[in-house]
Amino acid sequence: LASAVCLALDDPARPRDARELVALFWCDVTFTVLFTVEAALKLLAFEQLLLSEPALASSVALVQVGVKARGFTPAAQSVYEGVRGEVEEVVARINGRFPGAATFEELPTIGLEQRMALWAAADVACFTPLREGLNSYPLEVVYASRAAAAPTVVILSEFMACARVLNGGLRVNPWDTQMVQRAMERALLMGLAERRARRERDLEFIRLSTLSSWAQRFVADLQSANRCAQAAGGDRHQEEHWEPIGFGLAGLRRAAWRADFQPLDTSEVLVAYRPAP
Repeated sequence: LASAVCLALDDPARPRDARELVALFWCDVTFTVLFTVEAALKLLAFEQLLLSEPALASSVALVQVGVKARGFTPAAQSVYEGVRGEVEEVVARINGRFPGAATFEELPTIGLEQRMALWAAADVACFTPLREGLNSYPLEVVYASRAAAAPTVVILSEFMACARVLNGGLRVNPWDTQMVQRAMERALLMGLAERRARRERDLEFIRLSTLSSWAQRFVADLQSANRCAQAAGGDRHQEEHWEPIGFGLAGLRRAAWRADFQPLDTSEVLVAYRPAP
């Protein structure tokens, strides 16, 4: 899929800019059941957009790429297949009424070079996870369009970490498909001046937030914590217990906690987490 986009960009026979063909793009970083549900919600919002503005169908296309999670387990396979069927049903319904308007692709993995080609070809990048921690893809989108005449507009779920630092993005509630629809329409019709202003706002954060600056802040936090412990008195090391924890990774990490540390009951946490919106 990335190769096709690159070829489209380099094809001199194309009568129009390839950016018109790939006006919206979104990449799902995992394929757990939860993230597949968000894909269906995004497609529903896009369908509402085309139904409310049929004229856009001739110049707008949604390209949605799914990359299966490394930790995907067979236990979720049956539920995943059911939700994936819903995604394919919405895609078929959109293309039935607006041929070629939606593309859904699954890939085993997607490298940085492929992603950057896709980000550069997109007019709008829409990331709407229902719940997510760190995802650097929106930052890649901003950087990929750093020199573009018409920068890519980023739509961000308010439930993802990047929404806290990318102030130039349009924030949405992914559960509210009408809000996502309005954000898509606003992003597509956004003027160049606003696009560039939003890009510059986010580029400043990306340029300043380097690995070295993060390391300096991290060390400063460690030193501050150590000074607080010394001020409290006593030998802190005698009050700590160290234990190796895997955290689902191949290698182990060492974690420490005080003697009075009370661990959470995992069964209670799961019961509360699963029905959470």
